Amino acid sequence: MAISRKIKPEVVHDPLWELGGFKEMLCYLFMDNKEITDLVMPVLDDADFTFEENWIGGIHTKTVSGEQRKVNLQGYCLTVPFMEGVVSSAKTFIAMETTCDSITGKNTMDISLQVYVYAHRDSVRLSNEEKQKYHAMGYAGNRCDVIAMAINRTLLNDNIKKSFGIGDLSLDNNSRSRPVGTHIPNNNYYGRVLSYTVPDFYVTSETRRKFVNAGRS
Repeated sequence: MAISRKIKPEVVHDPLWELGGFKEMLCYLFMDNKEITDLVMPVLDDADFTFEENWIGGIHTKTVSGEQRKVNLQGYCLTVPFMEGVVSSAKTFIAMETTCDSITGKNTMDISLQVYVYAHRDSVRLSNEEKQKYHAMGYAGNRCDVIAMAINRTLLNDNIKKSFGIGDLSLDNNSRSRPVGTHIPNNNYYGRVLSYTVPDFYVTSETRRKFVNAGRS
């Protein structure tokens, strides 16, 4: 990513940057995985806006054709552990939260990550076509199970799990919560929750600058 502008050193070196920046990085990592996005966002909420804008959500004011139109998209990959507003019966989404477990050095900390996968009860079952497709790829279970497996495969890829710290990202076997659990927020939604830990989490200043300053098309 090209650096488009300078940012203040105190922003680059702020130790709390990791807690938010990590979640934002993962949103884009998951967006680049077709297995995940096909299951979570099979169609766009608003085709007048880009795939990324639909995936991340938020307020946008210009359509892909250049028309000025303001929308507030819910998004499908969230940096908070819940969904705001009225949610449709077809909605499936990913939500995340990070916590700092301990400070391990001047620029490092142990981080815990929770990834929630929610599906409405009307969409939690896979269609026969989806079952055939994903079972052939080594997946099993309902929509949330398969998405959780795809996320776990992505995060535990050798090139990814070593990217965020001195220690490897891994499922958290030492926390009070289960490494893989169930979360049912209400009668309409079923969810899986994956708990990870990253020992001595550290993102270099150069990586931070590139992430903060790069424009994404």
